[in-house]
Amino acid sequence: MDQTKQILKRVEECLGLARKHYGIELPWIDVLFDLSGDTAGFYCSRGDKKWFRFNRGLIEHHLEDFLVDTVPHEVSHYVTRTIWGRKVKSHGKEWKSVMRDVFKLEPTRCHSLDTSALKVTYEYTCGCPGHVHKLSKRQHLKAQRYLSTYCRRCKAHVSFRAEVGPSKNPLPIVEKLFVSTGGRALSTDDLNRVRKIISTCEVKSVVADSVMSHRDCEVLARQLGWARNLIERHDRPNTLPSNVSHAVLFEKHGCDRHMRMAKAYEARGVIVRVIKEAVTKIAS
Repeated sequence: MDQTKQILKRVEECLGLARKHYGIELPWIDVLFDLSGDTAGFYCSRGDKKWFRFNRGLIEHHLEDFLVDTVPHEVSHYVTRTIWGRKVKSHGKEWKSVMRDVFKLEPTRCHSLDTSALKVTYEYTCGCPGHVHKLSKRQHLKAQRYLSTYCRRCKAHVSFRAEVGPSKNPLPIVEKLFVSTGGRALSTDDLNRVRKIISTCEVKSVVADSVMSHRDCEVLARQLGWARNLIERHDRPNTLPSNVSHAVLFEKHGCDRHMRMAKAYEARGVIVRVIKEAVTKIAS
């Protein structure tokens, strides 16, 4: 099983254990693999939006440690904030009790993973013959952003030459994603399922179905955390967009349009995911 999928599965297991132990609702939240450097994992909360972040590079070297300790550690932060709110300490007695009572782990604040294999430096050259400046990631980003880094010796502006470090293992690329909501309003569960699908991929571009209005596209982009210019709307209702690599189609009861689109795209070799519409039960 892919390592990121194992992490996602472990997150769901930990959420399930906490739900059962405390008898509370713990909705699925985004899981991103965008951390770098020495940080293994992070629970983030901003307003109503909550998500986990994990270090993909460290996962590749220390998967077992992540499954046993790092994932429960971050899920415990989510549980703590859900039950006791924001006023408690991040690694206070409440968080420690979740670690011990739910996950049967000894609570420790920081990991002890070996991060030496992930060290990256950025080489820059200046006017000094044969001299190379080695910058950290923070210095490199500052140099790229402000273009104001100079050599103290020759006073010349330094120029980026190469990134030196471990080989990168990028996220799987989704070149062009087609999304059709089927004309239905998306629920929180719908959005969470889409986030779960795309969280382990790098989406290059998105094309929305013609039945979606420009407003629908803006709302979808905002809810999924995409830049608005990432999504374009397909304006020809009688055709399907070309060069699509993946498709996410939402079922709408009483309409088989999504199934016709799914069959057409599968015939082209497109990877298709159909999201079922929840059935509302009416009490008799």
